[in-house]
Amino acid sequence: MRSWYSKPVNPANPPISPRSSAPALATETITETNWSRFLVVSAVAILIPAVILAPVLLWALPVPELTLWRSFVGLVNILFFLVPIAVIVHGARPGVEYLKRTICRVEVFEHGVEVRDGQGALLGETANGSARVSRANLGTNRGMYGAVSLEYRGGKMLMTPQQFVGAYPGLPATHGIWRPVPEATYQLLLGFAA
Repeated sequence: MRSWYSKPVNPANPPISPRSSAPALATETITETNWSRFLVVSAVAILIPAVILAPVLLWALPVPELTLWRSFVGLVNILFFLVPIAVIVHGARPGVEYLKRTICRVEVFEHGVEVRDGQGALLGETANGSARVSRANLGTNRGMYGAVSLEYRGGKMLMTPQQFVGAYPGLPATHGIWRPVPEATYQLLLGFAA
């Protein structure tokens, strides 16, 4: 068995990793929309009400040209525009995890930063050099803003505080997807920036 810092382990006296000995100073879970689940939820939320309401619509509206099929198709067309908006609004709320997929989890400790995937596997840590934190400038069509770049096995991520900060002098603009994090987490990440 290998320990967290890759030295041989004595089973009688296992080492204590910094992760288990000290709680994280900050933890951020980075998620994105799980589009396959979004489509399934939207399809179910469109088809079931349309199937139930089509006979009711046919019964309630005594229009001779209205058939069961036409009422069903009309309801599907109406719900096709309303339901996805409702699903997106509901899925964006905190606590609704079914429609989200975890990209990674960033944990800031006193000894460094660790990046883990959705299942908890280590993607990188600054303590052993498999992850790197650096200052960066986020380039947008409205200007440049200060950010933190986190590079690890599997990718690179830009993180900004929720309230944008000024750009860092002398650094070029980096374009890409960015994730807002709380100000306290941003400041802790800046402490490990190279």
